[in-house]
Amino acid sequence: YDIASAVRENVDFHNERVLRDKINNLGERKWKKKDGAIMDVMVNTVLITQKQYVQVCVLASDITERKQLEEKLHEKVSEMNMFVYRASHDLRGPIASIQGLCDLAHKERSLADLPVYFEQIEKSISRLDGIFTDLANVVKIAQIKMEITEITLRNEIQDILDSLKFLEHFNDTEFMVVVPAEIKLRCDKTILILILPHLIIN
Repeated sequence: YDIASAVRENVDFHNERVLRDKINNLGERKWKKKDGAIMDVMVNTVLITQKQYVQVCVLASDITERKQLEEKLHEKVSEMNMFVYRASHDLRGPIASIQGLCDLAHKERSLADLPVYFEQIEKSISRLDGIFTDLANVVKIAQIKMEITEITLRNEIQDILDSLKFLEHFNDTEFMVVVPAEIKLRCDKTILILILPHLIIN
């Protein structure tokens, strides 16, 4: 990269600010290294006046790592915004259902029909509880420090199925675990047992 040309193109020596402050921020640039790699730099010029001469000192700081971190942060913020949007959407359904059932129950004149409303309200509350559990698991996954171990996948799946036996209609569903017993998997076991149940339930 021709630094001298960049300075000549961007430094106005007659600019009052440059002459007064002796510094000019050229902003962020992309420079190419000798090996062809692109690096992000922050470029500043400093004017050094000596008698009738003015020298230009170029200060270039490598900000490649900072830019990469900023991009990762931007991705995380986008993911969080999408997560909040989806969570609010999922929560709105059961809450609206409970509100509607309560309104109907208030208008109901026959006590015989009230158990039906209570049953539906309990189901909506159960859905809410499941959503809150999912949200807690998402936060938990984000905070987990990865620990890779070797597990027997078939055993883990069977343990998860055993833990889901209390769910409604579980006994009406046929599960076929076709993973061979000898198959080993290297992964973070904690994350696996948080994710697999949701896949199976879905």
